[in-house]
Amino acid sequence: MSFSYQNYAAAAHTDRKDVGMGFITWYLAGSGMPPVGDVFQLPEMRLSFTPCHGNMMAFCASKVVHGTRIPDAIGQGCQRIGSAIALQRRAINVAVAHHEEMKVRVAQEQDIAIATVLKRHAQGVNKHGQPLKRLRSAG
Repeated sequence: MSFSYQNYAAAAHTDRKDVGMGFITWYLAGSGMPPVGDVFQLPEMRLSFTPCHGNMMAFCASKVVHGTRIPDAIGQGCQRIGSAIALQRRAINVAVAHHEEMKVRVAQEQDIAIATVLKRHAQGVNKHGQPLKRLRSAG
């Protein structure tokens, strides 16, 4: 995780490590006028914009050229803070594998529970081993 503060500038670049998918969230801290001007840039896409409070962007920082520049006008009593988080593919793959394993376990437990109920029903007993009460038909 990284943070960048007011007046931070970085030339257009790609990150050296292939960290997989990354997320940037921008916040405005303080009160008053925020900094003005397009400060986040994706030059190969010919895109630049001014992040507002709570804006989020996801992209692969090792493949997408990106950069920041100092705003045209510095805010009065307010600064823009950027927070970046990168999710490594290895961590994502471990999480996905764990999720799949848990889905299998839950399915197995549900199958066992259903089989147990069906077995008890066939034996005519409830979960406490007591005989099932037979409902009388309304006819």
